[in-house]
Amino acid sequence: MSPTIPSPQKILHVDDDEILRMITRTALSRHDLGFEIISCASAQEALSHLKQNSPDLFLFDVSMPIVNGIELLRQIRMDFPHLAQVPTIFISGQETDKIKTDDDLHPVIGYIQKPFSPLTLGAQILSLWSKK
Repeated sequence: MSPTIPSPQKILHVDDDEILRMITRTALSRHDLGFEIISCASAQEALSHLKQNSPDLFLFDVSMPIVNGIELLRQIRMDFPHLAQVPTIFISGQETDKIKTDDDLHPVIGYIQKPFSPLTLGAQILSLWSKK
């Protein structure tokens, strides 16, 4: 029997869309999943949270104004070296081919396509996490 891979406990979710943040938080806050969700509306807010928090997983929207999810991850990898190996999942309706070619972003463990189902979001994250 293979060892059980522990699931991420603390997830930093960044999305500029207030409704998607609410849907994601609600979907992932189910008690049986055991996730703690930190939701941020912008890269600036996320970077501020990282001064006091060390998440197990980043869940970033790719397309955000000012600083997009890709740029945010690059900034985190440069400014927070202790978080350089935190796995990342990007949520996007497009642009995933660009992400896949950027080696400096790893570990990117997967992509979730918009629109996604809130009913299966937790299972999608756990599936990507188990393959990391």
